[in-house]
Amino acid sequence: MRAETFSGLGGRPVAELAPLEYCYALDAATALLTDFDPRRIARKCGQPELEAELGQRLGQRGPTDPTSPQAGLWVEPQHRDWQRDLAFFQQTLPSAAPLLIVASQPLARFVSERRQWSGQPSGVKWSGHWRLRRALRKAGFTVGELHGLHTGLSIGLNVLAAQLDRRGRPDLADRMRFSARLHYRTDAQTAWLSTVALLVAVKG
Repeated sequence: MRAETFSGLGGRPVAELAPLEYCYALDAATALLTDFDPRRIARKCGQPELEAELGQRLGQRGPTDPTSPQAGLWVEPQHRDWQRDLAFFQQTLPSAAPLLIVASQPLARFVSERRQWSGQPSGVKWSGHWRLRRALRKAGFTVGELHGLHTGLSIGLNVLAAQLDRRGRPDLADRMRFSARLHYRTDAQTAWLSTVALLVAVKG
C-alpha cells in the first residue's frame, strides 16, 4: 500500500477527494459557521460525491435532522429537487439564521474530476444562478455575500502559462500563474463566471 495515495485528512484515498475549488468553498463555508454547534446546522447535500468532504468538516450527520437548527448549509442544489430543499430551509431555519450555499457554476462543466458525478446541479445552467437568488428572496431570505471560486480568468491564465512552458518561457509562465492565483476569487458581479460559488443568505 503506497502512502502517497492517501491524504492527510482521515486517510481517504487522494482519488476520492473533491476538486480543490469545492474543498475551498466548503472550507470557507464551515469557517463562517464556526460560531454554531455543528449538531445544530441543518444541512442538505445534493451531490453524493461531496458528502464525505462535508462530513469531515461538520462531522457525520446523525440519523435525523436537528430539531432546533441555528444555521443551514446547502451543498450543490440539484435541478430535480432544489425547490423542495429550499422549502425545507425556509420552514426549518429560525429568523436571522444564516444559510450558506455552495453551488457549481457553468464553468464547472470543464472540471474533469466531476464529469462522472451523478445528478444535474442547478447552478451549472446559465440561468440557475439568478433563478436561485430570486427564489431565495421570494422565500424570505436576504441574499448577502457572494463569492466565485476558480474564475474563468484564472483558468485562462493557467492555460496560457502551460503554453508558455511549452514554448520555453518558464519566466513568463510563472508570472501568469501568479496572476491566476490573484484572480482565483471574484465577487458577486462576476461570480457566475467561476467554477463554484459560495452564497451567504440570511433568513428574514
